Amino acid sequence: MENPLISLCMIVKNEQEYLPRCLESVQNVVDEIIIVDTGSTDGTKEIARKYGSKLFDFEWIDDFSVARNYSLEQAKGRWILVMDADEELERDSGARLRKLAQADEADAYWVLQRNFYKNRPQNTLDVPVLRFFRNCPTYRYRKRYHEENTTSIRESGGKIAKDPQGLIIFHYGYLHSTAQGKPRVERAIQTMQLALQEEPNNAWLLAKLGIDLYSIGRQDEAYAYLYRFATAEQGQLDYRQATPLDTHEALTYLGDLAMRRKEYTLAKYCGLASRKLTDVFELRLYSEFAVIGGTLGETQILLEQVQQENVPLRLTSENFSLLRQKLQELSDLEGEITTLLDGFYTLLSSSQRNLLRSWKSSCRQLILAIQQILTSKRA
Repeated sequence: MENPLISLCMIVKNEQEYLPRCLESVQNVVDEIIIVDTGSTDGTKEIARKYGSKLFDFEWIDDFSVARNYSLEQAKGRWILVMDADEELERDSGARLRKLAQADEADAYWVLQRNFYKNRPQNTLDVPVLRFFRNCPTYRYRKRYHEENTTSIRESGGKIAKDPQGLIIFHYGYLHSTAQGKPRVERAIQTMQLALQEEPNNAWLLAKLGIDLYSIGRQDEAYAYLYRFATAEQGQLDYRQATPLDTHEALTYLGDLAMRRKEYTLAKYCGLASRKLTDVFELRLYSEFAVIGGTLGETQILLEQVQQENVPLRLTSENFSLLRQKLQELSDLEGEITTLLDGFYTLLSSSQRNLLRSWKSSCRQLILAIQQILTSKRA
């Protein structure tokens, strides 16, 4: 009997809410469904059986690659499609997958994973992933977390191609608190911490650990990872895996944590560095807020250091120079805040506009306070 053309391979745990949509999207596209369950306690297995899946139990050992590769070993299809339960195959992509598999012109194809977000300025983000490839025993995933198969396919001499019309998988996980909720994030954190022990200089892992810890409120731990990511000496960390978007998000969260800890200079420099990484206004706005808040906080501390209550003010030449520098910095900052309010008013939420107005007022007060000190010194 001839082997099926396409096998869908999945690893799942407690995905009863999202699995039906995923499996519906591959009906009449795949010929075999392989589902590896890593410990579901809900109705996931029953749903898998309803769709005719071949179901396998697998004990989770904090290694995504091992689980992925186990699913591949069960597949009989000539081609493999890899998906997660919170994903959906775009309708037209299904027909293209079968044509590509039948054409036999490449060994693997890039698929665009279209991520959907809520409560974030950028509602979608397309990420290329290698999810459609020949069922070859040397094509296997590597790395405990953020598993990837590109290396093994290339090492095996596989030809990787991109369909001109595009192949798309929709990813909805970030829209659902249960799919990306605290237990799942904590599970990912545990796996990443183990991965970091194996790759202690992996900057991307540091960033992702900090971001995920921040998302569940473990702020002190998040700060430690993000601070190391942002302040390592040249050559100490490997940043090759960290994308500009990853770096922007890490610096944004570190800037916010620095503000909460009243480490205003760090917050300011997080903003200055991160705003160079994106042209998307909504994302860059977070960077601008770190610059503004950090600069104002830094200036307030400087004023407190040079002012003495109830005694005549005496400025050292160093502090006099610092205040003059700050005066120019604040004047520029006041102009930037005005530009944001006047030029991008409709893009700002009401809370953002109110915050900027408050900061503009604070900026003006600090300018007047410094001018008064400098005038008194001259007198």
